[in-house]
Amino acid sequence: MSVEISGKIRRGIMYISFQERRKRALIRYKQEINRLQSMEADELDLEYINTITKYEHKKGIVSIFMISILVATLMNVWKYFFFIIEKIISYLASSNGDTDIAIVTFVFYATIIVLITVIILSMLVVHIRNRNRLNKHLLTIKVVRNKRV
Repeated sequence: MSVEISGKIRRGIMYISFQERRKRALIRYKQEINRLQSMEADELDLEYINTITKYEHKKGIVSIFMISILVATLMNVWKYFFFIIEKIISYLASSNGDTDIAIVTFVFYATIIVLITVIILSMLVVHIRNRNRLNKHLLTIKVVRNKRV
């Protein structure tokens, strides 16, 4: 029982180690190279064009997304949330004992602010990771095309 658990722990640790991640990445790379090499020239060209199109589209989306975040920041969209929180804090300071409603409202608005921020950041991370994946795929296609010439 102990040997089985230690083996699982060792495999778990090795799974996240740099060497294992690199080995898995190399296996995926070789599989992708084999898949692309098995394509005909026209099919590979189509794959190349589609990948470039997707990459440029993702790049445009990330650019627009970043510009919209910048514009929202410059236009002080968040000032309304902070204004409400400021009113809640002033209500808490002026009230004598009935603070339950103000505390619940404060927690609600703080949760909304954190949730919106997390959603925006996670969307940005997902788009950037997808763009990086597409760039890797594009470079792999270029390697295969260069080997054929």
